[in-house]
Amino acid sequence: MIPRILVFILCFLIFLGGKASLLEAHVYLTSGTLEIFSHIDPDDDPIAGEESTFFLIFSDSSGKFDSSKCDCSATVKDSKGNSIYEKNLFEIPDPTTAEFKFALPQKDVYDLEIKGVPREEGAFVPFEVHRIFRVERSPVAEHEHG
Repeated sequence: MIPRILVFILCFLIFLGGKASLLEAHVYLTSGTLEIFSHIDPDDDPIAGEESTFFLIFSDSSGKFDSSKCDCSATVKDSKGNSIYEKNLFEIPDPTTAEFKFALPQKDVYDLEIKGVPREEGAFVPFEVHRIFRVERSPVAEHEHG
């Protein structure tokens, strides 16, 4: 006999069906002891041609990462690998968070690349992480009345 919890989980997964994007709402990217929480507003479902806000929260279980000692950057690349946006992170000192705004130009698959190199040798281990995401929505066309 199948335990009830397994039946519940199976029913829930069947209910979700093709809605896998609901499970990708927030993404954790890891490199060694560093973990970066990544969120793209609106609702981790950006709209082509409209500004999106990218939020990043950094945490390090070793306690070594210090944003004031990091040459950190975020790069957005299109599906052909072309860099279409670059931003230095932590320009305004904040110990754990960074954010930037950018309008993704079209429906496509994008790569958010986050890199960090210590300004002082040994401050922390250099890192590079990637979040691959898809833009599927277009702006809603406004109807003219005439």
